[in-house]
Amino acid sequence: MSDLTPALTSKQTLPPVTVVRGSDLHPRYFLEILAILLPTWQDTDPYLDDISAIMRNAGDDMLVRVTDGRIDGVLRTKCIRADGDPHRVPATFEELVGPYWSRRDPDPDTRMLVDVTKRDGASGVAKTLVESALDRFQEPNLGTFSPEDAVGLHTRFGASVVRSIPAGRPHHAPSQVVVMCYRGFAQRDQSPAAS
Repeated sequence: MSDLTPALTSKQTLPPVTVVRGSDLHPRYFLEILAILLPTWQDTDPYLDDISAIMRNAGDDMLVRVTDGRIDGVLRTKCIRADGDPHRVPATFEELVGPYWSRRDPDPDTRMLVDVTKRDGASGVAKTLVESALDRFQEPNLGTFSPEDAVGLHTRFGASVVRSIPAGRPHHAPSQVVVMCYRGFAQRDQSPAAS
């Protein structure tokens, strides 16, 4: 019985978790971010060949989760001008993000969450990063450009489907993309069949 006592009385502590913008990271962390992105995206993201350019051009649109001093998750976003119309969200990943995610729409009013990627073995990354994005990003329209297999995840966090895009990620499986709304967007297209 005494062998069980320490396990019952000891307090388990969770490692400290923080979320920072990619633009606030020192360049020495860029390769760590690339190491997280490459296993999932090396064959489907045409813009990973120059991580320094990505961080320079899109670091302010990126949230990075750091757990116990180590990066374990990355949320990439893109600001566009959509005027609350989900049909003004570009129809493909490449059109949305542009080379190195560098194209900036004039006077953006919409932020799209484009991908959440986590380090193998990390848990709670999507929850932490999506909740942080909802709090930190203040554009009147906040949505996702997500593969259809991520609909359940975003629905749990409060998003609703506003548009489906066949082959929105043509180099990704599944290729179907679903635009989901966390806030804003004209509430006229709130059904999974909207396209």
